[in-house]
Amino acid sequence: MNKTRKVLSSRRGTSMVEVLAAFLIIVMMTAMFGRVVTLSMGILQKSREKITEEETFNSEYYKKENEKEQKKISGNLSLEGNGSSVPIPKGTLKKYTDQTTGLTRYFIEVVPQAESGEKNDEKTVP
Repeated sequence: MNKTRKVLSSRRGTSMVEVLAAFLIIVMMTAMFGRVVTLSMGILQKSREKITEEETFNSEYYKKENEKEQKKISGNLSLEGNGSSVPIPKGTLKKYTDQTTGLTRYFIEVVPQAESGEKNDEKTVP
């Protein structure tokens, strides 16, 4: 009982300024957290839009009827590096632009060399 009186009559404790400072710090941290969540949601939404756009582009790119929209850019291709070049046989650089999304894909179309009398087929390498 004597100990309880000492604790209750003690002048030690938290002042109003300390409580206000702690409250201000908590409010500032909450505001910053809210801003981070808002920015994250915006970035997530833009990312989802880009993924949808890319999926739309890919679905259109691989359709057979879009082959006529692929434009030839160059007829002579070679790989160059360290002062030497390696020609790509019958390779052409082509460009495809999707009308819906406006995205563009460049790709090399190569006609492989026939092995042991096989027929040459064009292959697209994106």
